[in-house]
Amino acid sequence: MGVTGGEIRELLGEHEGIRAHMRFLIRSRENLATRDVQAKERIWAYRCGLYDFKDAIQFHIEVDERIFKALPGDASLKDPTEEHQEIQKVINELIELADSAVIDRLGEEKLDQYTEKIRLAFNKIHDLIEAHITIENAILEEALKKI
Repeated sequence: MGVTGGEIRELLGEHEGIRAHMRFLIRSRENLATRDVQAKERIWAYRCGLYDFKDAIQFHIEVDERIFKALPGDASLKDPTEEHQEIQKVINELIELADSAVIDRLGEEKLDQYTEKIRLAFNKIHDLIEAHITIENAILEEALKKI
């Protein structure tokens, strides 16, 4: 079964939604570095945002794989399953880091180091997803031209 132009445009729109979600998480992450009594609460709130992001990515991957399997053979990319699994793995690792019960026992200096680890982990996710979206968008744009 083929894919429609509307489905391709919807997937392109989802990519923009993921980018917007990542920008939100980046701005939220900047609040983690503040030194006050609410720093730990901010980490927990950020953690909730990461769970929402994980759910959004999971849903997107399901749509993504369905649409890419339906693209004509010359327009499709190599099996994206491995790359999708890597994205999910890195997101899960970041969530595990944010879930760590150790933050309750961290002092101010250790809390700063901890938030830096979160920042670096999210940067890795951001770069991985941005590269993935860029490749997919190029393929989707080409497929749209052929429909």
